[in-house]
Amino acid sequence: MCLAVPLAALAELGPTTPIAQSADERELITRATEFEQELERRGLILNEPLLKDYVAATGNRVVAAGKVSLPLRFNVLRDPNSNAFALPSGGIYVNLGLLARLENEAQLAHVLGHEAAHVAGHHAARQQQSQRRKVISAHLADLALMGTSVAYLPFIASMAHYSRELEQEADSNGLDYLLAAGYDPEGSTQVFGVLREIPVTESFLGSLYASHPDNAQREAAVRARLVGHDPVGNGRVGETEYLPIRLRALADSAELKLLGGQYELALRNATSLDKLAPKQPMGRYLTGEARRQMAAQPELAAQEQAVLRQTKYSDKLVAEMRSQQQSWLDAAQIAYGEALAIDSQFAPAHRGLGLVAHARGEATSMREHLSRYLALAPQARDRRYVEYLMTAP
Repeated sequence: MCLAVPLAALAELGPTTPIAQSADERELITRATEFEQELERRGLILNEPLLKDYVAATGNRVVAAGKVSLPLRFNVLRDPNSNAFALPSGGIYVNLGLLARLENEAQLAHVLGHEAAHVAGHHAARQQQSQRRKVISAHLADLALMGTSVAYLPFIASMAHYSRELEQEADSNGLDYLLAAGYDPEGSTQVFGVLREIPVTESFLGSLYASHPDNAQREAAVRARLVGHDPVGNGRVGETEYLPIRLRALADSAELKLLGGQYELALRNATSLDKLAPKQPMGRYLTGEARRQMAAQPELAAQEQAVLRQTKYSDKLVAEMRSQQQSWLDAAQIAYGEALAIDSQFAPAHRGLGLVAHARGEATSMREHLSRYLALAPQARDRRYVEYLMTAP
């Protein structure tokens, strides 16, 4: 059985944990434990019950079936990038961005089983090189400097960069866990397809799966392992069960992308939400938010476009973004209206319409929509700011 250790108990884990097999590994575990504690202090570990409980339950089911008897913890990182990684201290992390990309529970089980296999196989210690300890120390320094920013997180993956042999071992052992837990083995091969569809701009250099060598060869090796097993489709897939998880992850990671000025990437999330849940207002609302914020922040929109187009940030690019401000406000207004057509009580859409009106200098319309927003959401965290806008001359 896997021992599900609460994150608060991390302080009790250290050089004497049964995971460690050598002095070098104990040092890795100590540093990784400090890193996990810092993640918790910075509020970067998601505590939303729907997501964290589902991920933990799936991970524990997989490793229990695989008879992994190590203290593992399954957590969700508040990070919109597509990544997952395991630390030698037993912490296994999957980013919001990857949860948004996966399509069913079997795929999630593969990801978690693969990461658990890295810990169970003591891969960090076996891969250990002189620079690995330096990298972990550097990450602690990066985290302290960057506060609650998620910008440092892609560098975490360099702690979990393994050789081709160790990756294939994790694939093989993770597949054994998956099969023992009764999941459809196609979940393992599907994950590689999902990874192929992730743009570089959403995985970033240093992403665990973007940097893994020879994904095509790894997928072929997994398929070869499945020869002789029960036909695909006989195990648990969990697409229906996973849908609420994916919808929430798509929305939450879109919000994080908006905070980071990744407007086009947030729009992709919104489009996915519209396709998966056309009768829910969130996709339309997030489309409106992305367009409105692009209009409000043309410089940030230009920065994102420079990255997406692989060109230089320039005054010309900023001018191009500014030339679209009015059309973006029009698009935002339409999207917010569509959200309200789905659910007239969806408070955030009224807020969006109020802010569009504010940007256009339409005071009466602004006050009407913002008043409606506060009536529908009396405990809104931005209430004081909204009331200021409504009373400002």
